[in-house]
Parts: sequence; C-alpha cells; structure tokens
Amino acid sequence: MRFAGAGNTNSGQVTLAGGQVNFLLDFTNNASGLVIGNGTLRADGGTTNNGVMAFTATANVIGDVTNATSGLITDLLQIGVSRPNVE
Repeated sequence: MRFAGAGNTNSGQVTLAGGQVNFLLDFTNNASGLVIGNGTLRADGGTTNNGVMAFTATANVIGDVTNATSGLITDLLQIGVSRPNVE
C-alpha cells in the first residue's frame, strides 16, 4: 500500500502482514499508535515513533527513524510474546 501525501500519522494500529506499506513522504506513529507484524515499513521522508513498533518476524524499516523517549521498538519473539493482547 502506498501513501503519497505528507503528514501521515497513526493513532491506531498498522498491521504488517508480510506486505509493505510505503509512505512517499513522512510517517509518524503517535503515542497511542501500534505498528505490528512482519513485512516492510518504508517512509522516504522518515519515521517518527512515539508509540510502539512491535515486530513478530522478519521486518524491514526503510528510511531514517527517530524514536522518541516515549517510543518503543521491539521484537516480540525476542521477549517471548507470540501474540500481543491489544485493545
């Protein structure tokens, strides 16, 4: 899936199910946002993470990433979680 505009934000959930999401400009994962799964997250204008990015298998993040102090980037398999409980 490709997004061509600027100001792309996530306050919900983006699930990478082995596919690719491509932001031609910027992408911001807000504090309430969750990016989860395996696949490719590409933001040619850079990614700012204020929320949680939790990968479950092979994942590619393409572009500059700024991880804010409130942001968490993790591999769920490394910490022994096979399926997160997300409300």
